Amino acid sequence: MSKVNIYLVEDNFLHREFIEQSIITSAEKLDIRYRMHTTFDIANFINQIDTHVIMDNDIYFLDIDLNETLSGIDIAEKIRKKNHQCYIYFITFHQDKSLEIVNRHILPSGYLIKDPDNLDSISEQIQLTFEKIQQREKHTFTDNIILKNGSEQLFLPKKNIIFIQTLAGSKNYSLIHLKNHTHSVRYQISALKLLFDENNFYTNLKSFIINTDEITSIDRKLGIIHFNYGYELYASKKIINKLLNHLTG
Repeated sequence: MSKVNIYLVEDNFLHREFIEQSIITSAEKLDIRYRMHTTFDIANFINQIDTHVIMDNDIYFLDIDLNETLSGIDIAEKIRKKNHQCYIYFITFHQDKSLEIVNRHILPSGYLIKDPDNLDSISEQIQLTFEKIQQREKHTFTDNIILKNGSEQLFLPKKNIIFIQTLAGSKNYSLIHLKNHTHSVRYQISALKLLFDENNFYTNLKSFIINTDEITSIDRKLGIIHFNYGYELYASKKIINKLLNHLTG
């Protein structure tokens, strides 16, 4: 795992100090090479986002409820507009804003729940968070999946896949939607699911494989999942609820 930048934005002094130490302890325990950036001047941090270079493996820990003009959600929205791949973890007492967060195109990597009666639980959550990040970073996300398509072979970079769905009326065929085109392949989606074990590919749906990194918003009322590159997927409320539970769990 290459060296990563870790950003902590928390306005409660005691919480900030405790979380910072928990981050350092976990990172060093897992031999993660890092640069720690703890924000003391939140207003200045916000102003610098527009000109700041954000790397795909940067990690942001953002308190949702800040005593500032902008909330942690607002800050995350600015970060996501610059980079869709970086890690964003919200620090919060609750998760009742999860749908708002998804629909503002933020798609956080997860949540750290602050228990005022047991702040030590944050340390355990941070440790688990870094373990998951390490696991994901080990994957060579530029790997191809190789499929037979008639007499030819298809080499499809996983990073270019938006979502895959069973072809309507034929369970033996699947449609693979990529950034700039779509392929029809003679594979059942159950077989294709075996090719994906990355955390950002959600495979726990009967007829779909979804790259959650490419979701821009979810309209639960209308049953539409919006993706980058103009793709839309119409889905039942049951499917959308499962997807939301996965994104916010």
